[in-house]
Amino acid sequence: MDTRIRNRSRPSINLAGDWSQYTDAIPDGGFPLGTITLSGVEGALIQIGEGEAAAYVMINTDGLFHKLSNRKIKVALKIKREATS
Repeated sequence: MDTRIRNRSRPSINLAGDWSQYTDAIPDGGFPLGTITLSGVEGALIQIGEGEAAAYVMINTDGLFHKLSNRKIKVALKIKREATS
C-alpha cells in the first residue's frame, strides 16, 4: 500500500471514529479528535496544542506520523462540527 500522504487531497474526518485502532501512543500535549482518511490512507487524527498554535498530525497503524495542513484540517473540522450541531 502506498503510505505517502498527498496534502492536496480533501481530508475525510470522523469525529466519532475509534482513533485507538491506529495508535495507543499520543504525543505530549496531544489530544485525539477521531479518525481521518487522506489520500486513501487512514489513521488517528491528533491535535497538538490549542487555539491558533494547534497543529494536526495523522498517526497510522505503522506508527508513522504525518503532519497535516492546519488550514485544511481546521476547515474540515469546522464543516464537520457545523453539520453535527
